[in-house]
Amino acid sequence: MRTERRLTVALLAWMCLVTLAPRTCAWQSLVDDSAQPAATVPTALPRGFFQHTLELPEDGPRKYAVYIPPQYFTEADHQWPLLVVLHGSGEIGADGISPTQVGMGPYISGRPKRFPFIAVFPQAHAMWYRGKEEIAIYQTIEAVCREYRVDRERIYLTGFSMGGFGTWELGIRRPDLFAALVPICGAAPMDYLGNLVNMPVWVFHGAKDSNVKVEGSRDAVARLKSLGGSPHYTEFPQIAHNSWDTAYHTPALYKWMLAQRRTAHPKTIDYTFPSGAIQVWWLAIESEPNRKSPAHIRATVKDDGEVIVESEGVASFAILSKSEPIKVGQDVLVKWNGAVVFKGRYEGPMVVRPNRDAAPAAKTTSTP
Repeated sequence: MRTERRLTVALLAWMCLVTLAPRTCAWQSLVDDSAQPAATVPTALPRGFFQHTLELPEDGPRKYAVYIPPQYFTEADHQWPLLVVLHGSGEIGADGISPTQVGMGPYISGRPKRFPFIAVFPQAHAMWYRGKEEIAIYQTIEAVCREYRVDRERIYLTGFSMGGFGTWELGIRRPDLFAALVPICGAAPMDYLGNLVNMPVWVFHGAKDSNVKVEGSRDAVARLKSLGGSPHYTEFPQIAHNSWDTAYHTPALYKWMLAQRRTAHPKTIDYTFPSGAIQVWWLAIESEPNRKSPAHIRATVKDDGEVIVESEGVASFAILSKSEPIKVGQDVLVKWNGAVVFKGRYEGPMVVRPNRDAAPAAKTTSTP
């Protein structure tokens, strides 16, 4: 094994083009889109909503809407929680308005002075929040955080139908970004639910849903509980596919959300991901090439500076901590699958890769 200081763009850049799609066939069969009504394109945003355009170099312009509470303009020092709302397949398009017309948008419009969140409504250009659609969501969140006073410790993700699937998937992919998830009438990729064991989740579904079978939520909740998670689950016995209106009119939901905070600097990262590479919290991880089953890593930082890494299907990883849980200048001992791969002073981000021909290196250089 050896350590390297070379941080390649492929490992550290956003690597979201790798999707969960190859392993979603079983749970995706829960969906019946044949009953989706044809959408009509609205022409104006509700009061209090503002339209923005995100320019993506490889994807062109994307319109999205943002709701800003009236108090935002009078409470100059207040940091606001951000609610990210993922729409269903009926709102796919490029007008930037349709996502505000269903579900959360009408709920906010009915109480514009009493909704204590900034809310952002991205719009997907195609089915499912994967590939370019996934990247666009993350870029939209970053744009809103730059433009408005967002409390990054309180970013919440919700969605219904296609957006319910997306809430599960994006939450699983980026548990470091969100403080809580509220998936409605969706389903989850079961192989990856371990990523959400410590994530606050409240799931809603209608028992009579014929578009997305209720088993999608029931099974995800049961699996998450079996792994040690504590999800909330609300099932509406007499409701079909449109469970979002009732869910979003649940007063306790918003109090619950506001009580949740993002896990900022966990000492243990336990993470499963498909083939490819991704950054999560203070780790960047790259799977073995051409891997057909999920890769897994568990990394723990102890109080004495020992870092224990156990993995399966991981080709390399990078430690990216700047202050917590590993401080620059701290003495560390890194063990990977039982072997010492680094011992010395941590001087900034470093990559660890296997090298069958060389002994473990025991030094690193500071970031240039």
